[in-house]
Amino acid sequence: MARLWDKGKKTNEAALRFTVGNDHELDSKLIRFDIMGSIAHVRMLHASKLITKPELARLLKAYTQLLKEAERGKLKVSIEQEDCHTLIEQRLTKMLGPLGAKIHAGRSRNDQVVTMLRLAQRHYALAMQKHTLDVADALLTLAQRHKNVPMPGYTHMQRAMPSSVAAWALGYAEVLIEQADKFNTFHSALGRAASGSAAGYGVPMKLERWVAAKVQGYYNIQGVTSVQLTRGLDELWFTQLVQQTGVVISRMAADLVLFATKEFGFAKLPAELTTGSSIMPNKANPDLFELMRARGAALAGHPATITAVLAGLPGGYQRDLQIIKASLVASIEDGMTLLNAAALAIKGVTFDKERCAAALVPELYATAYAYQLVREGMPFREAYKKAAASPEKWKAGKYERGAEAADSQEYCDAWARQINAYLTAHKKRLRSIKRK
Repeated sequence: MARLWDKGKKTNEAALRFTVGNDHELDSKLIRFDIMGSIAHVRMLHASKLITKPELARLLKAYTQLLKEAERGKLKVSIEQEDCHTLIEQRLTKMLGPLGAKIHAGRSRNDQVVTMLRLAQRHYALAMQKHTLDVADALLTLAQRHKNVPMPGYTHMQRAMPSSVAAWALGYAEVLIEQADKFNTFHSALGRAASGSAAGYGVPMKLERWVAAKVQGYYNIQGVTSVQLTRGLDELWFTQLVQQTGVVISRMAADLVLFATKEFGFAKLPAELTTGSSIMPNKANPDLFELMRARGAALAGHPATITAVLAGLPGGYQRDLQIIKASLVASIEDGMTLLNAAALAIKGVTFDKERCAAALVPELYATAYAYQLVREGMPFREAYKKAAASPEKWKAGKYERGAEAADSQEYCDAWARQINAYLTAHKKRLRSIKRK
C-alpha cells in the first residue's frame, strides 16, 4: 500500500528520510494511543451513518487485535510507512479488505496526531502523578525513620536556623505532592476532543463528533480551527510540569550530594548506589545523585524546544509541529526515569544523628533568643539588635511550645500526618480515575 498522501509521483528518498526523521520510531511508542483514538473515530463514523453496524463490529474486533499487539510491543513502524497511521490502515486493509480503506473518512492525519498525543498525555499525566507521589512517599518514610534528628537549616549556603531531617524530607515531600496535583489538573484540563476536525477546517459532511468525544472520555468538542492553533500548547504545559518536577528532584539531589560529603557528614549514601574511581581506590562517588541533579535540570530543554518551534508560526497546520512530538516523548521518558531513580535513592539514604547534632552551633539560636525577648514584650527591631550584640546569650534562645518550627518534633509529627493524609487521598483519586 502507498503512503496515505501518495498521488503516484516519485518522491526523492533523501528528502523523504529527512522529513520523516525519527517520527516512525516515536510512533512505535505511541501507536496504542492512535488505535484508541481510531476506535472512537469509527464509532463516530457509525453514528454519522458512514459505516454500518456490522462494519463497525468488524472494525472494533480488528482494532482490539491491533491494540493487543501494540501493548505487547509487536507493532513497529518502518521508515517507509512514515507513521503509525499508515501502518494501522495497511493492517486494517489487509485484514478487512475495502472496509479498511473506509476509516480515513472524516479525518486527516493532523487531527489523528492531536488525538493520539492528547490521549498519550492524559495517560502519562497519571503515570507522572503516581511516580511523583512514590518519591513523596519515600521522603515521608525517611522523615518517620529519622524522628528527633535535628540538623541546621541553611540560607545562602550558610547555617541559619535549627531544622531537622524530618523537616527537610517533609518539605520536599509536600512540594512533590503539589506537583502531583498539577499533573492531575492537567489531566482534567485536556477535556475537549479534536476528532473530526480533520486538517483544521472540518469536513464537508455532518459528523457526530460528540460520539468520539464521549468514547475518549472528554466533556466537550473543540472548534475545528482551534485544534491546530492549540497544537504544541498542551505539550508545552506537560513538559513544563515535568521540568518543574525535575527542578525539585535536582535541588533535593544537590542537598544530598552536599550532605554526604566528608565536610558535612550528615547523610550516608548506600554503597550499592555509589560508584568507584578508575584511579582512586578510596572513592565512593555519588554519581546517581549527581546525575539526578543534572537530569532534573536538563528537562528544561524540552519545553524550550517546543517554545522555539511554536514562536512565530502562522495559523493552521505547519510541518514544523512534527518536531514537538520528539520533545514530548523525551520529556515523558526522561521524567519517568528520573522519578524512578529518585524513589530508589531516597529509600537508601540515612542520616547520622551525631554529625547532624554536632553542627547545631549556638549562632543558630540567635533568632530564638531575639523572639524570646519579643515574648517578654520587647519590640522586634530592638530585640533583633540586642540579640545581634549578645552572641554569648544565643545558646539560651528557646522556642515557644507549639511553634511551627522546623526543629520541633511535635510540629513535624503533625506535618507528617498531614502529608500522609494528602498521599492517601491522591492515591485513592488515582485508583478511581484508572477504574474509569
